[in-house]
Amino acid sequence: MARSHLNIRVLAWPCLLLAIVGCAARNSPPFAAPEVTIRADHYLGSPLTGPVVKALPVDKPEDALAVSVAMVALDRIPPQPAPSVASQARLIAVTRGGVPVQAGARLTQAARIIDGEDKDRFLTAGIPADKTKPPLFRTADVGGLSGALPPGVTLRLDIAEPDAAPRYFQGQSFRRHIAIELYRPKADTALQLALIVEDLLAQPLGLDTTQAKTNDVKANPKPSRSSKKPVAPKPLLPQAPVRELLLVDRPSFAASDRFALIVPYRFGDSESQAIAIFLEVAAGSDDPQHKAAFSHCLDDLAHSISSARAATQPYREQADSPEWPALQSALDALSRPGAPRSAMLFLASQTNVAIFGDIALSADDSVRGELAKKVFAKIGVPLKAHSKESLAWMLESASYELLSEQRANGKLPPELAAILAIHAGEAGRHPGSLDDGLKTSTNRGDFALRLIAENYIYLEDSSPASRVRAYDWLIACDRGPAGYDPLGAPKARRAALERAMNPDTGKPQAAGDGR
Repeated sequence: MARSHLNIRVLAWPCLLLAIVGCAARNSPPFAAPEVTIRADHYLGSPLTGPVVKALPVDKPEDALAVSVAMVALDRIPPQPAPSVASQARLIAVTRGGVPVQAGARLTQAARIIDGEDKDRFLTAGIPADKTKPPLFRTADVGGLSGALPPGVTLRLDIAEPDAAPRYFQGQSFRRHIAIELYRPKADTALQLALIVEDLLAQPLGLDTTQAKTNDVKANPKPSRSSKKPVAPKPLLPQAPVRELLLVDRPSFAASDRFALIVPYRFGDSESQAIAIFLEVAAGSDDPQHKAAFSHCLDDLAHSISSARAATQPYREQADSPEWPALQSALDALSRPGAPRSAMLFLASQTNVAIFGDIALSADDSVRGELAKKVFAKIGVPLKAHSKESLAWMLESASYELLSEQRANGKLPPELAAILAIHAGEAGRHPGSLDDGLKTSTNRGDFALRLIAENYIYLEDSSPASRVRAYDWLIACDRGPAGYDPLGAPKARRAALERAMNPDTGKPQAAGDGR
């Protein structure tokens, strides 16, 4: 009996263990969808061009395709076979840290596409026929949306980690995300699908060992198994943001096009290992939901055109300006040795930068060369000056910077000191005042007001010579304070300055505007 009792007790332990495991399984928390931020918008252009400036489509809602999207998070990769997206892509574009690299899908390597798949069928396939067995994968709804797709428009769906948890690369904020872009090139139903994945990734250096292998073969045509040397693993580069884009052509359809994308991707520390995106594209209709999606599409397109126009406007101004070719020729001439005076004078006359022209007339070859270097440092490569106004500010700020540096180093010739006094007044005698003004100003108007303010400050200086120089400069600029005498009594000077200040704006009031 004792032995039989012992056997029963031993057999009871596995039963007890199964009961504990089953209870733990029943009490385990349900699978939850990851925290993500979903953005959907439309823009004119393709996934390769990005937003462009074109006319808004004038089609009716019925002429725009209806797009329906549903997203589901998965706790594991589904076992059903499906072709990879990379195998169907006609274009693979990869950039690492913003620099194009050899196209080879790594982030999107395991992404798959399933034609004719919808959400209900996919979820049903994950449930085994034997109800006692666990599901093949657990799911959690992420969200869904509806969109409209007129010709020439791209519908963009962006799925990213919440903005409250950004990542950083070399001090710059970096946003992990998945994007699906559906582009309709023409009025037919042939579409282009773009899958974009961006993440931090370490890549091998790809060392070339061809020469070493050749030398080994020559020395040992048939090396024995024991003579083989272990191959060292390739070193890895530090992690950097990698962006992969796969472009897939979708064929025309008669009634609808339905497919699913399975993209392995993990957001944060969630249990989700992949996301399934179900897309269905069908002909448009007069359905109220489709009309609302079409109206939302038009709003997105208007915003897209406005943003694209704002981004390209400086370049359009440069290209449309009839004066720019001549300015570009003068800049090319300015780069020659000695910085020819004729090129500098032409630039000064066309941009109305008097100080730049005065330096061109008075400075020797070395000073003009230094000024040309400063100008080209501001213009940069590619060209940062996109209009005559921006070029004028670069010429003016470079001129003041050069004279201020020479003043600070005690190397400013008398003829250039006179130029600085004419154009900057008493502020020109103090490099700190000029430098502060140049740093805080973004255009010629801002700097002109800063010079006036600096000279008003010197009207209260303890040096009579400084007050006289500042007052004479302000009078020459028609900004001298009425009733002010730079050699008068302190109380009288203070009273005149207080009367000259505009109490509403706090800005100096010109003598002609005095009360």
